Amino acid sequence: MKAIIILVITIMVSTTNTSFGQENKELNTTGTATLYIFRTSDIGALINFKYYIDENYIGKFNYGKYMKLELEPGEHFIFAKAENITFIKANFEASKTYFLNSLPRMGGIKAAVKLAQVTLEDERWLKRIRKHLVTKELVTFTQEELEEGQKKSTEIIRRARKKYNRFMEKGMGIPTLNQPIPLSSITLH
Repeated sequence: MKAIIILVITIMVSTTNTSFGQENKELNTTGTATLYIFRTSDIGALINFKYYIDENYIGKFNYGKYMKLELEPGEHFIFAKAENITFIKANFEASKTYFLNSLPRMGGIKAAVKLAQVTLEDERWLKRIRKHLVTKELVTFTQEELEEGQKKSTEIIRRARKKYNRFMEKGMGIPTLNQPIPLSSITLH
């Protein structure tokens, strides 16, 4: 699975030089699911949040940036690391698009983070996402950056999995990313 995610991210690094307007005209027909991760709030703007899928480091970024990933359909475990570790389950469908917003929260020393699903009912977030897609930077990472981030993340990944398993054992609710949004709903009007 790690190899698939790294391969997809590597392919994206070499093919993400299109504007969002052009991208919207090209529907995902590859059989993968598309995931956008945003950080639309400028609270703690300079602090990087680190992101992981299925125990694989996928990158880090601060306010004013976003990430786009192509992932295999099915269940995934997504988490972010700031001062805390927060996670969300996902069950992706092929050729569907999903949106996550990384919400900064007050932490003890630096910003904490919460991952939140964006839905069609979230007009305020949809408006911010539309703006980010046009005015903010799509971040990409080289294979070397991903490998280095993975090496540095062994303990973070272990703690995240332990916390997730503890939540599951106690029957605590874990948010689920399960509502795709058609790209036509995100296009600029």
